[in-house]
Amino acid sequence: MPSVGPAGLEMRASSFEVIAGRDARVLILGTLPGAVSLATGQYYAQPRNAFWGIMGELIGATVTLRYKERVQRLVERRVALWDVCASARRSGSLDTAIRSASVLPNDIAGFLLYMRTLDSFASTGSRPASSFDVSSCPS
Repeated sequence: MPSVGPAGLEMRASSFEVIAGRDARVLILGTLPGAVSLATGQYYAQPRNAFWGIMGELIGATVTLRYKERVQRLVERRVALWDVCASARRSGSLDTAIRSASVLPNDIAGFLLYMRTLDSFASTGSRPASSFDVSSCPS
C-alpha cells in the first residue's frame, strides 16, 4: 500500500495502475499521486486539482460522477492515464518535493510497445513532461 506521511516527513509513494482500454489513443502522463489520492486510491482526488474539471469539459468525465464512472468515461473516450514515476520519496504532495534520486520510473516505453493505438500524449504539468522523453520511445 502506498504511504505518505505528514508534511515535512519524507515517505515513499507509489503510483496506481495504468487506466487504459485496449484501443486508447491518448496517453495523459502525471507524475505521482498526492496524499489525498493515495488515501482514497483515486487519481486526482484532491478537490483543488483541476484534472477532473478539465476532463469534464473535454469528455464529460465530470467530478459529479462517481470515480468508477469517470474512469469508465476515460476508457470509452480512448484516453489512458498513468504516472511517469512508479514510486519516489517526497515530503508532502507536490511534484517539486520529489527526490529525483529516489524515482523508480514506470515502464512507459514498454507500455507504448504494447499499446500500438496511442498517437497522442499530454501531461498534467511540467514535471511529467520533463521526466519522460517521448522521442526515446519505439515508433
